[in-house]
Amino acid sequence: MTNPSVPSLTTSAARWSAGHPWRAIAGWFLFVMMCLGAGIAVGGQAATTEDFWIGEAGRGEAMATEGGLQQKPVEHILISAKPGATTPGTATPGTPGTPGTPGTPGTPGTLDAPAADAAARDAASRMKRLPEVESVSAPIRSGDGTAVRVKVTLRGPELEGKKHVDPLLAQTAEVRAAHPGVRVEETGGPSIGKGIDELRGEDLSRTEVIALPITLITLLVVFGSVSLAVVPILLALTSIAAAVGLSMLASHAFPDVGVGASMILLIGMAVGVDYTLFYLKREREERARSGGRLLGEKSWWPSRPSLPTGPSAPEGPVRDPMVTGPSAENVV
Repeated sequence: MTNPSVPSLTTSAARWSAGHPWRAIAGWFLFVMMCLGAGIAVGGQAATTEDFWIGEAGRGEAMATEGGLQQKPVEHILISAKPGATTPGTATPGTPGTPGTPGTPGTPGTLDAPAADAAARDAASRMKRLPEVESVSAPIRSGDGTAVRVKVTLRGPELEGKKHVDPLLAQTAEVRAAHPGVRVEETGGPSIGKGIDELRGEDLSRTEVIALPITLITLLVVFGSVSLAVVPILLALTSIAAAVGLSMLASHAFPDVGVGASMILLIGMAVGVDYTLFYLKREREERARSGGRLLGEKSWWPSRPSLPTGPSAPEGPVRDPMVTGPSAENVV
């Protein structure tokens, strides 16, 4: 059992910091710069496909990869009729002396087969020339004739396909511009993953932008003082910087999946401000409890206050002002 009269490391550090505030502040900033500098110097390590091979499913993925049966990143180029498009009608041309017949009118929303085939061939030809592409299938027509699909398989592992999908999207956009009579779209695991990452990044960036102003405004309303509002934010920001540096070092043992820095920022702002407010609350409570006086050098919280001895010692139970509940009374 710990002797309450002996200060812990935390208590000793806190007492030393209170007695040497400028040294403590300088030491903290030095620690932050060391953490951030070490992280930048070493750099972070992003998670790869193999890092997600965990458990039995991971062992299965590893076996499939060794046998050449791993899943490949696949994109699909879909060619269909534009909304409101109408295929040309059929008409019988006339002969000299004989008028032609008007034939049947075009059908709204029906795919123009020649235009779709031309777009599919153009897309397949463009995709085959890309170094990121492993293979391109022949155009596949749907059973009802309303769409044509071209399957494009990328090189590399499935989870890394989104890193190489930009050239494919660019070529699809060129095919779309070259064939305005049909609708050309691209979809697949890589392009969907890329879109989700971009959307998530935008949401996190928006949150990061509004987190700091909202926190500052809230603290200004609570304290009514710029200096008191800036201190918690400064503590939170420096803690975030140190944590980001340490996380970059840790990523070499635990690879980063891409959202570590954003999570550190959001959690760091909340925890930094919360603990600053907690400290201020406790400091005010302790000052109020001691009548506005700070504890003496030999009064280690939460140890019991010194009791008089000798003829002036009180008789009977003595209430400890630092303890509440059934254990508040101590017999001397």
